[in-house]
Amino acid sequence: MKIKKYLVKDIKEALIQIKQELGENAVILQTRRIRKGGFLGIFGGEIFTEVTAVAEENTSSVDSKKKDFDNQEDTIYNLREILSRNIRKNLNNVKNYEKGNFNGVKPENHDEIDNRNVSNGNPIASTNIIKDIEEIKRMFVQLNAKIEMFNGDLSEFPAELKKLFNRMVDQSISKDLSLKMLYELKDEESFEINRLSDLISRYFEKLIKVEVPDIGNGISMFLGPTGVGKTTTLAKLAANLKLKQKKKVAILTIDTYRIAAVSQLKTYSEIMNIPFFVAYTPQEARNIISTIENFDSILIDTAGRSQRDEIHLDELKKYVEVVKSDYRFLLLNIAINTKDLIDTIERFSLCEPTHLIFTKLDETNNFGNILNVGDNFNLPIAFITTGQDVPDDIEIADSKRLSELITKEVFKNV
Repeated sequence: MKIKKYLVKDIKEALIQIKQELGENAVILQTRRIRKGGFLGIFGGEIFTEVTAVAEENTSSVDSKKKDFDNQEDTIYNLREILSRNIRKNLNNVKNYEKGNFNGVKPENHDEIDNRNVSNGNPIASTNIIKDIEEIKRMFVQLNAKIEMFNGDLSEFPAELKKLFNRMVDQSISKDLSLKMLYELKDEESFEINRLSDLISRYFEKLIKVEVPDIGNGISMFLGPTGVGKTTTLAKLAANLKLKQKKKVAILTIDTYRIAAVSQLKTYSEIMNIPFFVAYTPQEARNIISTIENFDSILIDTAGRSQRDEIHLDELKKYVEVVKSDYRFLLLNIAINTKDLIDTIERFSLCEPTHLIFTKLDETNNFGNILNVGDNFNLPIAFITTGQDVPDDIEIADSKRLSELITKEVFKNV
């Protein structure tokens, strides 16, 4: 692991140096502004940006990495120190922002606005309260249903439905939802395979919420954990908007943590002849958008964030609040386990996603998570992706097609 600091006039200069010296997979750990020169380093002098970056050193094999482990202890210790300082700094940044101070930008106090709206009977605020109440009601209804389900016993069901239950669970469909379906089917006169398959498919279809927004007109942000495919998905949609729908498209990235991400998206943009912009702060993103408002569609790529990284999720939330996008797509890897998937949606909810995009459907035969999400959240699916090819491997979500896909796997080899 290699850590290096750069003293530059601006962050763009640092990115060029980091890419040249550490490679495209380098990651920025910390940035801070310092003054050089002048009297005692206080009066006069110039303002510079200090950027700390890290990159994995090339090794020939996993074994060689293990052999070098002892020699890297000092480096790892230094990295932990830097990360610790960075976390403390980011916490202070969040606190400063909440006080109305973020990178020199003093935003409106949203809490005061919300309180003022409620007190004045603002319909938007009232609508938000109603939505919250409805969501709480829905959660209680689901909780009661689940309690009843756990009191159930498979012994009351015929053998055909017991087998169906096991096949649904094997497809990663939750036990609660699988049991709920059995109760729906228990009074049927026949459990013949073709009939069961048809009934299940129709039941699945009702659970799958789909909605495809008009991304050809408006601002769209792409959110999600690391490695879920945000950049590639954005490129696919940009290509379709530009080449097939003949829309005037611009791409903006705020993913400045990974050097490779900027380069990858810039390459896509150049190939498609689409204007490309990079923003380093929320206000800079807002300023760039104000200069390209005449474009039909503005697509915004964001940095991948672990759902458990609260500091960076708060940072992402600041971008969401300042950018004010029309659509916010939360991308989810269909292949991860249900618990982590639900945890991801819940933690990213602070960014108020409007739609879901399921990715990597080509990497699994288990599609039950589509139903689990539909059973737990009121978020529609907009698109699914089925590979890495740009612009081809993306489809508009269709509830009938998805239900048939899941049903096919449930009844496979039966």
